[in-house]
Amino acid sequence: MLAALNTSIIDNTEETVFQLASDALKKDRDFVLSAVKIDARAIQFADETVQADKEIAIAAITSTPQLFEYLPTELTNDKQIAKLAVSRWGPMLKFVSERLKFDHDVVTMAVKLKHPDTFDHVPERLQYDPEIRRMAGFDGDVLRDAPMWIKNDQEAV
Repeated sequence: MLAALNTSIIDNTEETVFQLASDALKKDRDFVLSAVKIDARAIQFADETVQADKEIAIAAITSTPQLFEYLPTELTNDKQIAKLAVSRWGPMLKFVSERLKFDHDVVTMAVKLKHPDTFDHVPERLQYDPEIRRMAGFDGDVLRDAPMWIKNDQEAV
């Protein structure tokens, strides 16, 4: 089965070979970890108990940070994992737990990538933080979607 995972895609569809694995294999931690290292999307189809494994989650989002969206709540509330996801793809801030959305370290890590969609997910009270605004680097893409109070700020523009 692991050898087949190297092909990843089935007949030009978005399906992964991992989806064809038995339920027993989808619950097997070692198998899932190996599968995720080959095709990170496998975490989406693993058993819930295995999806909650921190090492497997780290392997998946290191490769494909957008998979952070599919992690269980206990992992989206884990600061280490949240920082890893947003440090690789800032817009993943959208899926960080409510508690961590107000964590200065997590937010600054997300905005310093200067992705135009990231600032939309920064809590309003942190949007006023000078360090966060500076790190966001309000270029044209970010300013286009920024709140009016930022567009009126001479330093931001």
